[in-house]
Amino acid sequence: MHLLQDVIAPIDWPSLHSERCQMSNIYRAFKAPQPGGARTPTSRTVRWAKIRARLAIAFAALSWDTHADPAWRTQARADPPRFRAGIEAALALTPIIWFGFSRLLRIACADICYRRASVTNAPDEHPFDHKRVGTRPRATLALIYSAIEAIDTTCFFAQTTGKPKAIRHHSKGEQPTREESTMRMIIYGAGAIGGTLGSRLHQAGFDVLLIARGAHAEAIRTEGLRYCNPETEMTQQIPCVNHPDQILFRPDDAVLLTVKSQDSLQALTDLARVAPSSIRVFCAQNGVHNEALALRFFTKVYGMLVLCPGTHLTPGEVINSAVNPSGLFDTGCYPQGIDDAAEAMAAALTQAGFSATADPNVMAIKYAKLLQNLGNPLQLLLADFDRIREIMRVLTKEALSCFAAANIDCVDAKTSRARFGVLQPGEVANAPRGGSSTWQSVVRGQQHIETPFLNGEICQLGRLFQIPTPANQLLLTLSLTVAAAPDTFQPQSSEDLLQALSMN
Repeated sequence: MHLLQDVIAPIDWPSLHSERCQMSNIYRAFKAPQPGGARTPTSRTVRWAKIRARLAIAFAALSWDTHADPAWRTQARADPPRFRAGIEAALALTPIIWFGFSRLLRIACADICYRRASVTNAPDEHPFDHKRVGTRPRATLALIYSAIEAIDTTCFFAQTTGKPKAIRHHSKGEQPTREESTMRMIIYGAGAIGGTLGSRLHQAGFDVLLIARGAHAEAIRTEGLRYCNPETEMTQQIPCVNHPDQILFRPDDAVLLTVKSQDSLQALTDLARVAPSSIRVFCAQNGVHNEALALRFFTKVYGMLVLCPGTHLTPGEVINSAVNPSGLFDTGCYPQGIDDAAEAMAAALTQAGFSATADPNVMAIKYAKLLQNLGNPLQLLLADFDRIREIMRVLTKEALSCFAAANIDCVDAKTSRARFGVLQPGEVANAPRGGSSTWQSVVRGQQHIETPFLNGEICQLGRLFQIPTPANQLLLTLSLTVAAAPDTFQPQSSEDLLQALSMN
């Protein structure tokens, strides 16, 4: 293994040399104390920005040496690669031991170099300036320092991104597309939907990284993600982080946004702080407002139909009450169209056991799914479901009137029934099917629910186009009440609720 040669040879030395002063200023800014004695923030984002800055400084210093002193460069090439052998031996150490040694060595190198810089250099000069410090010692320190930082960064990257991407097997004569062969799936929100997607994609051999929070994330990291469906039960070790700032993003990344609609703004804000604006974001969520919100942050946004009977009530566990297919996830560009990424995502999801197509008018079927989701709060509000069909007709009638007034394209009932009918729910042993996603949020103790982005979407359209929506408004109000105090809310009969809706 020729670590140093592989790391250093491809570097664009002249470019690094021209930027060395800029990177030095960045590093000094990180080291500078804040006003009032406050310490510099120590988040992982800042930490790894420091590492990248210091690594660039050291590489730039080394490049200056090798370009400024050809004689030394010739001599270095002739020397036995004892130093390289030492670095390669260090790579064999366990990560814990290596990080301990690297921290001490890095501090020692930095202290020596910057102590010299503070004594011999003018404030605007680079710490490794060849006019101030001897050539060979300075280059050796820079090389040691660079290797340490490179290895530390590599170890962190491996820990964060998990196993290398498995190659998808294609049938004879079939060639993987460029998008499909390189796409890493970042599942932002590993709950009922995100956990099911992550588990099936991981099982199919795709590169998956989960973003979860709290006890659920801790359970996934320590014990693995337990996935159950009517046919099987498995526990998988899938890489999982708590926040997007713990990810080293790659050009081939695709983010499947699976958080609830009420959490979209915060999730997209956190993602936009650390991810490139060109990253592909697939909104695999109920409701129809998430895509427009994502477009405020990112240039490549995709809508995704979500029809997947999933339950997530226990940390580290998701239950998928369907099989072959495990869910419907049609996708397309927002606001319309398809591209290579949409087709690659649909192919990957199909490979993972879902039913997925690249649909140029995916938002039309998402509006049809919204009609179903208008009934999500009913499981919280009703003591029986005898008149639930009549209640749904009242809610749907208001919604369709709003769609017509707003000239919104919504797939007709016959077409949506045919597509949604592909999915056949099944029973999971010792895991009865949970309620709607809204019901699950309340059971997990969450007071912020998605109803304002489901029934509330209809209320908003009604106000914009002067269409009365009293039934959806009543469900919105009642669901917010029960979410705030679920233990004190008294469910009512379906007959009473139907009468209340009809009177409004």
